[in-house]
Amino acid sequence: MGRSLATQRWPGTRVSTHWAEVALARARGTGEATSLSRAISAEAVGIGSYRMDGKQGLQNVARDRSAPTLDRVAAIGELAQAVEPTVATRARLWQDLLCEILFDETDNEVVRIAAADAAAALGGVVVNNLCGSTSPDKPEIRRAIVATLQEIGQQPLTEHMEARLHEDMAKLEDGLTQLPFVNLTLSFGADQRIIPLLHRGVSDSQPEIRASAVLQLTRIGDMAPSTHALTSNQDADVRATAAEAIGYYWTGEPEAISALRTRPVTTIRRWRKRRRRRCVGFASARSPSRDVTAGR
Repeated sequence: MGRSLATQRWPGTRVSTHWAEVALARARGTGEATSLSRAISAEAVGIGSYRMDGKQGLQNVARDRSAPTLDRVAAIGELAQAVEPTVATRARLWQDLLCEILFDETDNEVVRIAAADAAAALGGVVVNNLCGSTSPDKPEIRRAIVATLQEIGQQPLTEHMEARLHEDMAKLEDGLTQLPFVNLTLSFGADQRIIPLLHRGVSDSQPEIRASAVLQLTRIGDMAPSTHALTSNQDADVRATAAEAIGYYWTGEPEAISALRTRPVTTIRRWRKRRRRRCVGFASARSPSRDVTAGR
């Protein structure tokens, strides 16, 4: 094989530039984005000096930190587009490559954003990890993750997960209970059918449900409930969870930071105490979960 997967799939196209532009749009304003922009302006063609001999060659380039950013981004994009449409194959690409790159805080930011974007092509196998992951120092990474979760939320579920969703929704129809409520986003991400349930949870009579609802909505990019909880007369534990959710899942909104700065001292104390134990419905899933093969 002398041609890249991109050349085979899209003859005559400059796929490396396409995927670089996607990552550039996510990381606009960073130093890496500036250098990437120059590479695009120079109309880079192909994937540098690498021979992209099949999937392994692409994976080697994607992992190679000495390779140009443009090449790594292109390799990641090609792998995602060429993956076979089976749960097991998608899970393998996620476990073996994209998960590792995305959650490595020492790696190139633009490449990590490209990994987040590419994960959308893998569907529900990535949902648990994307919802459970935290990138408090990189709102750009979190924004890319949220965009991917929203895109996956529009995709059809597998038959197994569709049945699970109907079962869970039936259990919650007459009242919200901690199980299965606290696991909705970890199981189904930003599927549009669970959003009304989460918003119902924000005003539920049980503080545990309210706290979980605030946390789960923040996970999928809706910062408003957490921001409001911090400035309201909510139960102190709910406010503590809201503060924790913003700290973990912040996507860059200044309003959320302003709310954190004005939170009562009691919230800070409870937040610190809660950090010593597992938060309601929170799973820090930096590595692929046991349920990774049950996705969309």
